[in-house]
Amino acid sequence: MDTSGLTLIAEAATCHGGNLMLAKRMALAAKEALATHVKYQHVDPDHFPAGSPAREWYSRVQFTAGQLRELKAYCEGLGIKFLCTPQTVQDFHDLVSIGIEEVKISSDNAENRELIDAIEAWGGPTYVSSVGIPPISTHTVLICTPSYPCPPDKADLLRIGWRWWMGPVGFSDHTIGHEAALIALGLGARTFEKHFRLADVNPFFCGPDAVVSCTETELQTYFQMLQRGLTMLGTGWPE
Repeated sequence: MDTSGLTLIAEAATCHGGNLMLAKRMALAAKEALATHVKYQHVDPDHFPAGSPAREWYSRVQFTAGQLRELKAYCEGLGIKFLCTPQTVQDFHDLVSIGIEEVKISSDNAENRELIDAIEAWGGPTYVSSVGIPPISTHTVLICTPSYPCPPDKADLLRIGWRWWMGPVGFSDHTIGHEAALIALGLGARTFEKHFRLADVNPFFCGPDAVVSCTETELQTYFQMLQRGLTMLGTGWPE
């Protein structure tokens, strides 16, 4: 199915549990699900307090620059774009060192001026998640919520409609199911990010993102529905 007109980001996050072979399997699953991008996270565990669950988790799942380079090359060989979210400026420099073409800013860093300045000085295409009213930006802004998972009454999708005329807009979907994505599509979103995991991997091994992650089969259905929805929207000029 042609995905022209949509940017479809399969959010692998750290659901590979620190296993490079699983990360590669997730890239293949994302490609088969029609994603244009597969996205991972590169997070320095020292960013978190000693003894915290977050520090323990990210210490376990962090890839070296060499492993990230290998993963990026694998994605490129499959024909899917490699995308990654840094947590700190040093994390971002690690990604630049492996030759990234695009980058994603997480919602907790949407106002991190030091990181944003470093990314803007670099100048590549950037996606940024926002939990509030999205700012005017030349970046592609993906509205999202801090809830994992997000209940229907907290999605607040009209934020997309309020911003459509200011620049590229998308939806980082933390809801369960497909309805929110189709509404977001109708409101003007053309970039979509959805967490997923491999069905045959124990969710406990996937870490904190497992609760909001669909399986690879569900991800394929999700992206197929968006493509059909885009076809149904048409051009607004009936023949």
